[in-house]
Amino acid sequence: MKLKLINIPNSVLRMKSKRIGFVDDSIRELAEEMIATTLEYDKESEIGAALAAVQIGEPLRITVVRDDYEGHKDEEFSTYINPEIV
Repeated sequence: MKLKLINIPNSVLRMKSKRIGFVDDSIRELAEEMIATTLEYDKESEIGAALAAVQIGEPLRITVVRDDYEGHKDEEFSTYINPEIV
């Protein structure tokens, strides 16, 4: 399922995302939908590398990142819950 990406000036992009306290089926499903959306944006000359939940209007701290974005064939992703930049 391709989720709709939001753009500036959408106010959700300026919101502080909420921490995820418990990973349940809804969080797992959201991650899978985010991965599917990222893969659907692959083009001949472009590749979807990552997607944060806030980019689809969900102010939650979850990000999916392609494991190897050098080639279009690798469709493996890592999911990060409550990531922090250190």
